[in-house]
Amino acid sequence: MRTFLIVLAGIVGLAIAALLAIVFLFPKNEIRIQVERGVEAATGRQVVIEGPIRVLIYPNLGVEARKVRLANVPGGIAKSLVEMESVAIGVELLPLISGDVRVKRLELNRPKLALEVDGKGQPNWLLAPIAPQDPSKAPQIKALSLADVRILDGHITFASQQDKSQLDVSKIDIAASLANLDSPLNLKGGFTYRGERANSELRFAAPRAFLQQGRTPVQLTLSEGPAIGALDGVLDTKTGQIDGAVNLKGDSFRRLSAWAGAPMGPGPGFLPFSIDGDLSITDGAVRLRGGDLELDAIRGKGDLALLSNGPRPKLMANLDLNALNLNTYAASSEEKRGVDVQSGWSPEPMDFSGLKGFDAELSLRTSALTFQKMHMERAALDLSMVDGLLDARLKDMSLYGGHGSGRLLLDARGAMPKLRQSLNVTGIDALPFLGDAIGMDRLAGKANLIIDVAGEGRSQEALMKSLRGAFSMQLANGEIKGFSLGEIARTVRAALSGGALGPAASTDFGAFSANFAIKDGVAASDDISLTAPFLRMSGTGLINLGTQTADLRVTPRAVTNVEGQGALAAANGLGVPFVIKGPWAKLQFSPDLAGAAQALLQQQVQAALQGGQGLGDLVGGLLGTKPKPAPQAPTDPNRPPAQTRSPLDDLLDAVRKPK
Repeated sequence: MRTFLIVLAGIVGLAIAALLAIVFLFPKNEIRIQVERGVEAATGRQVVIEGPIRVLIYPNLGVEARKVRLANVPGGIAKSLVEMESVAIGVELLPLISGDVRVKRLELNRPKLALEVDGKGQPNWLLAPIAPQDPSKAPQIKALSLADVRILDGHITFASQQDKSQLDVSKIDIAASLANLDSPLNLKGGFTYRGERANSELRFAAPRAFLQQGRTPVQLTLSEGPAIGALDGVLDTKTGQIDGAVNLKGDSFRRLSAWAGAPMGPGPGFLPFSIDGDLSITDGAVRLRGGDLELDAIRGKGDLALLSNGPRPKLMANLDLNALNLNTYAASSEEKRGVDVQSGWSPEPMDFSGLKGFDAELSLRTSALTFQKMHMERAALDLSMVDGLLDARLKDMSLYGGHGSGRLLLDARGAMPKLRQSLNVTGIDALPFLGDAIGMDRLAGKANLIIDVAGEGRSQEALMKSLRGAFSMQLANGEIKGFSLGEIARTVRAALSGGALGPAASTDFGAFSANFAIKDGVAASDDISLTAPFLRMSGTGLINLGTQTADLRVTPRAVTNVEGQGALAAANGLGVPFVIKGPWAKLQFSPDLAGAAQALLQQQVQAALQGGQGLGDLVGGLLGTKPKPAPQAPTDPNRPPAQTRSPLDDLLDAVRKPK
């Protein structure tokens, strides 16, 4: 046992002595000279090792050099192409004796790589090896392999003197392996770019392409960051262009766009996304062709491009979508959208700043389109947006059982947003459309609408109070809910008794039309007309769009003509004027008694004048009596003579009737 311990101690002592000999006898200066000359010959750039060189024993035999710099091209922005805090190289000892350099470990500590493109488009990373004047003095290396390469806390910058673009990637931690320049280079690690940390795996199939300005297949897998997924394509090392198949998804397209150098500005929407298609990245443009896309609740197919080489990022698209809900991208975050007739227009400032964050040129076809509470079954939309000016053209639009077209212009370039909207639709169902558009649930039927309005304002309320333009509507085979014009036309007593009003009351009609001129948010009309069997109606009045109130005066007339739609609007029956007044949420319907009395008087006077009656007969007619007939023998002396009632009696009885 004692002999064994002595032998073991001797072996350990010899090993320690051998290591000490290597440390003290290792030709450090010669290594420095050989490394500097070798790198300069291989790159055509001067290399300087400013710090000390020390021998490494563990984990591999090797050397460590500190403060290493590789020169930049003449006239470059940065002083050096590469700067490193330290470089540690570990090699296999026995192959080194025979002249083979087998690098077991290469560690680059805090390397800084400054990539540049000059004004002529020439990059600074293209290296030109120098042919030695005396080949016998060139470094003699039979073979080279890199088993384990590590980059710790690296930093890469990019600057272009052509388009003034800049790029900064920091905190780079990478593990790499390379058998030789003709074998794949595999890198795995993480980096920070524009404040986002990403973990990835990258594989270059032909790393020699970086030295020869060639092309190499590239595979990228992202496991953490603004997007996760994979890219399988080809990289052109001269131009930086990448082409290939991509599959990406993430929780925020805004986050990805900002990370890619095209921030979209504040605003809602553009959150969860998924991209699957053929990707091309070149000259500040990211293009996707033949892609399957998902964004928020949108599903679609087509082509998409995001350009970042202009004054603002620009989004371009030609897509077929399953559905498009524009409320997702509206400035308001309120759950209740559209017109709320219970609370009125919102006085809160509208925020259209998101329109200034990027430009757009979109051609969209969708199976469903939703805006506020309105929805369309099918629509084709061409949309352009430049510096806050939005121009949206709706064509081939199918909505509420009808079809039509429209255009929306929204100018958010100045402090005061301006809006211009036109809409021309035919054959739509008026009840659901008016309910969704302006909160009105009184009018049903097939409608044709023409709207052309403009306005400006910082809030929804101010915008509606500034509207000007025109609006016309024609309805066929419809119904007015809430009151019966027929009952009102037949007798004032029925109008006041409540039988003509209420949820169960309604007016069926054959045709309805109205034309409104709009100024300062108030729509005025003097040609409201309705035709129905045994009924004609005319009307005038105001609809205040700004305050959501109405003040209309309509006159239904009972007639003997059974014709409805298409019949002449003129009617000679007795008209009982009716007032429709109040807020949209609670319209009040009441007879205009003064107007009714005046109409009755005018009718009696006209009849008297046409009949040549005297004043006494006229007064008698108004009081409900007739001119005295020729004397006749009464059939019953004890029974008083019967008196004839006039329409004025109905009116007076109705007024006198206690409520």
